[in-house]
Amino acid sequence: MKQVRVLHVINNLNDLGGAELALLRLVGGGDGARFEHRVVALLRAERLGAEFEAAGVAVSALDIRRGAAAAARRIATLLRAPAPDVIVGWLYYGNIAASLLGAMRRAPFHP
Repeated sequence: MKQVRVLHVINNLNDLGGAELALLRLVGGGDGARFEHRVVALLRAERLGAEFEAAGVAVSALDIRRGAAAAARRIATLLRAPAPDVIVGWLYYGNIAASLLGAMRRAPFHP
């Protein structure tokens, strides 16, 4: 069976909130043979990033406040090989970013 690549987009992994902990439980306790999870924090991931990585989940922090151009390049890299099969948004800004990433993935683009 093909492994499903899931990209989770969340605002921040520096807050110890309910959404962040629910995401950690979801990706850390899932079926690793069926799903490959990656997590993208739009801002920072210092506080919880290590816990996700200890669970075997790759984490990227875009720190979009430092510059939109650099964040756009990092986002484009995330959509290339291995491209996600599913993009999931968490919280308001994570949902907006996931929607934009989904639209970028379906349309041809050249960063």
